[in-house]
Amino acid sequence: MTLTLEGRGDAWHAAVDGPSAQGQIVVPWQLPGGEPLTLDMERLVLGERSAGGDDDADEPSDPTQLPAMTIKVKNLEIQKRRFGSLEAHISRTAEGLQLDRATLKGNSFEASGRGSWSLAGSGQMTSVSLTLDSTDLLDTLNAWGFAPTLTGRAGHATAELHWRDGLSGDLVGHLAGKVKLSVEKGQVMSVDPGAGRVLGLLSVAALPRRLTLDFRDLTDKGFAFDTIHGDFDLREGNAYTSNLVLKGPAAEIGIVGRTGIKARDYDQTAKVTSSLGGPAAAVGAVLVNPAVGAALLLFSTVFKEPLSGLTRGYYRITGSWDQPKIERIGSSQAKEAAESAAAEGGPPP
Repeated sequence: MTLTLEGRGDAWHAAVDGPSAQGQIVVPWQLPGGEPLTLDMERLVLGERSAGGDDDADEPSDPTQLPAMTIKVKNLEIQKRRFGSLEAHISRTAEGLQLDRATLKGNSFEASGRGSWSLAGSGQMTSVSLTLDSTDLLDTLNAWGFAPTLTGRAGHATAELHWRDGLSGDLVGHLAGKVKLSVEKGQVMSVDPGAGRVLGLLSVAALPRRLTLDFRDLTDKGFAFDTIHGDFDLREGNAYTSNLVLKGPAAEIGIVGRTGIKARDYDQTAKVTSSLGGPAAAVGAVLVNPAVGAALLLFSTVFKEPLSGLTRGYYRITGSWDQPKIERIGSSQAKEAAESAAAEGGPPP
């Protein structure tokens, strides 16, 4: 790393150049003061904090003692996740810091956010509002270091989150708020169950695999869907939903229940409804459309009977993200689970 430091005007002006950082940093002599700390970086690579570090690093910061910031990074990478370009403007308030606006832009995604980090009488409080749009979900997941569980032509998500803490510590256990997501025209990929840990909210990715229905010999695209949409209520390390729905050419899957984000486990009920023809139609469809045909055969195998003679089936999804347990249940059990999920996670589906 090469560092050139110059005291000029009322600030230090630093030019840095190295594998992890390249750009300009301006640090006002008075911190916090009237002028912001400024980063104008060509690249910035941040890794994980080394184990056995200073215990003082875990002490919470006081947001009222931190400076305003103006941040521009053309290429941002955090723990080997590529976040594209970042622009953020952070101002000071009497209570702490306010994120006036932030924007992330990559090859296939654009995200924006705002928020605050304040010191109140009862302690620290952080809140953020986020919006994400993706034009290629698989590319976005790969860039962010997530397992390739889903593909999608278009993805959209919004989140209103808050927690009683700062930007350090165990956020998962304190996180609360609402998340809404939708994905259009894609496939649920055939992946190992452990890969689903990154998208634990979408246990639909675990459903076909844990039923030992590996259909990669028919198509490498996975189970095709037209839309996925759902709302989640986050609290106490869990995400509750009563309306996660996947609609595809072969079937519709609805999921209600809890995903343990902190515990990394499931407690959900799935309803699978089909309106397509039987196995003969599936075999013919393979020749015309491998993705649709594979889905037809998939659900024929699930139910062990022709799809034309079946309207719906119910499943309980429990256990860890790495080893989910899926079992067939009756409609009465499913109804009880759905009513319980609606009471915990919001309006019924």
